[in-house]
Order: sequence, then C-alpha cells, then structure tokens
Amino acid sequence: MFDKTASEYLEKKQREYYKDFRDPEEIKTERYQKYSKAIEEQKKQLYGMPGMRHMIDRYGLPPLEDIDLPTVFESPVMYPILQDLSKEIEDSIRETPIYDGETRSILPKLPLIGTIPSGRVNAMAIKVPNAVEYIVAFEDQFTIFAHLVAQVIAQSLPLKVTNGGVEPIMDFKEIDNHLSNHPEAAQRLKELFFAYLFMGAPGHAPSYLLDEPFYSLTSVFRDSMELFVMGHEYSHLILNHVNGSKSEKRHKGNIEFFEICFKWVAEFSADELGMTLAMTSMKKKKYLSLVLSYAGIDLFFSIMDILEKSISIVKNCSVNVDSDTHPPILQRRETIRKMLTKIEGEKFSEVAIHSAKALEYIIMLLWEKIKPSLYEARSDRFELASKWRSCD
Repeated sequence: MFDKTASEYLEKKQREYYKDFRDPEEIKTERYQKYSKAIEEQKKQLYGMPGMRHMIDRYGLPPLEDIDLPTVFESPVMYPILQDLSKEIEDSIRETPIYDGETRSILPKLPLIGTIPSGRVNAMAIKVPNAVEYIVAFEDQFTIFAHLVAQVIAQSLPLKVTNGGVEPIMDFKEIDNHLSNHPEAAQRLKELFFAYLFMGAPGHAPSYLLDEPFYSLTSVFRDSMELFVMGHEYSHLILNHVNGSKSEKRHKGNIEFFEICFKWVAEFSADELGMTLAMTSMKKKKYLSLVLSYAGIDLFFSIMDILEKSISIVKNCSVNVDSDTHPPILQRRETIRKMLTKIEGEKFSEVAIHSAKALEYIIMLLWEKIKPSLYEARSDRFELASKWRSCD
C-alpha cells in the first residue's frame, strides 16, 4: 500500500512533466496497451523488442491487475524492477551495522519509489510539500539505460578460459586489441547515446542480444549500478541528511518541485554507505564476482561523466559540466575508490580498483570514437529530446 499523499503528489508532478512534450493521457494509455500486447505475445517474440529481454528474464510478465502501481503513469514493466531494487537495499540495511556518531542509524519511514522524465540519468530525493513524506524518483529510462550500457561494456571485454569457466581480461593492451577487432562496441554506444539524447529513450536504439558469458557479465554491471543508485538515495534518509539539508524549488521547464539539496559532505557519505549497501546486496548473488560488482558501481560514475559531457557538447559545444547539487562526478569516483580500501581492505581493493580502471579505460576509448559524431550532430542542429532541453 502506497502513502496517498506521496503518490498523489508524484502523479501530479508526472502529469505536469509529461505535458511538457506529450499528452499525459496518451502516454498512460500507450504504456498499458503495450503491456497488454506483450502478455499476449510469445516469449521468443518479446526477446526481439528493445529493452525487453532483461525485463522478462528478471521478472516475467504477471497480469496487469496483479501489479500494484503508485501512479497511473508508472510503467508496469519498469516499476517492478525499482520495487525489487528497493527491497534488496532495505534487506541490506537491516543486515548492516550503520552508525552516525555513537548512535546506530535506522531507516525512517520508507520513501515512495517512482519515476520522472527528469533529464538526469540518476535518481533524486523529493520532499512532499507540507508533509513528512519523501519520494525517491528515478529518471524514467534509467533501468533500460543501465542495462544497455552494461551490454556495451560486457562485449568490450576480452575473455579467457579458466578452470572455473570464462573470465574477463582486465589488461589494457588486451582491451586495445579486442576493441580494434570489435568496432561494434563503439557503434552500440553511439546508437545508445543518440537514442537517449535525441529521442529521449534508450530503447529506441537498435535491438541486439548477447549470449553467455556476456549476458552474465551484463547482469553484474547492471545490477551493481542500479543497486548503488538506490542505496545512495536510501543512505540520505538513513543518515538523517534530510533534516540537515534544505529543500529547494527546482524547475524543469515550467514545472516546479522541491528537490532536497544535500551538502557535498553528505553526498560523499551517501556514496560510501550506498556502496556498502549495494555490495552487501551483491554478495547475496553468489554467482556473481564481488570484484566485478564494485567495478559496476565505479562504472556508474564513468558513464555518467561522458553522458553529461555529451549533453553539454550538443547544448553548449563544450565538455564542461557544472552542478549546483552534487560534487564533480569524477571527484566522487576517486573518493569512492579511497572509501573501498577502508571498507574492504587493501588486498581486495587493489584488484577491484584495477578492474574498475579497466572499465574506465574502455569508456574513454569508446568516448573518443563517438565524440566527433556529437560535435557533428550539434553542427547539423540536432535537437536534444525535451527532457534534456528543459532541465535546469
């Protein structure tokens, strides 16, 4: 059961957001029609739909009436993913000794989880006006984006056969050789970025499937990114940052909402606890590598860096990115690497951070290949999708 005050406020904001670029009722009807059609299709056919394969593998497609949605605009495919992520983080919170000073911190009233086409590939905490209620709102395309980024990274890694199966090779020269022989990785990233930046939805990128072992690698990177973002937002609540912060009016186009703006020190501590909670959740997935799980968390910062720079290129013909709500993304990445050593010890951290730097190296190689096409898009007067243009 959802808190009525929070869900009504979220639905109101969603309706206002969607009105910026499409009729809200059309979006609502379209989502439900697509879901009803999907249930009628055979699983094999669904695998060819953009962004659908991993949704089906993870959750199946229960009847629409069995899905409890907080608002009429939530996707019956996407929302269960966020719901499961929040439950995993809540379980990790209960198992993790969390201290703020000398007092053990506990999770306050649970936030409402939802989505908004915010123009930020992330999540944000929103305070419900005149109520002690909070919403953790994800960018409405975040889970598809995380999955498709993870696919690009998985296919960019050279592999070796071991006694235990197949493992990725994190050697920079081997990565160079592999990407030289597999130019499709850069093409996939370009298609993904262009679909997201100019069409507003990563699922509009051409669909493709990855077989094992690439699919399992995709799952590691995707799950750890998603769990980290969810854990970060919960951490603000656990550490009581909401009482020491200010809730400022923000605008996306003509839409006003109250985003909680935390001090930089609060962002760093939420990163640290968010990483701890995500790693705790990933440890339960015993078939996954914990080293690669950290690398997936680290990957979030690397991909956010080049996505923000891509938006800035098309908007301003510059890679300079400023934020008045968060510390610089690369500073957060470097800080979280130092935090990992403190939490997990030097031996584990050395291997995990090396793997993370290998993924960072992949991202930078691919970024250099697609960057010229972004400048060309600006020269050709390509317009960013509404969600990016109207976000301040």
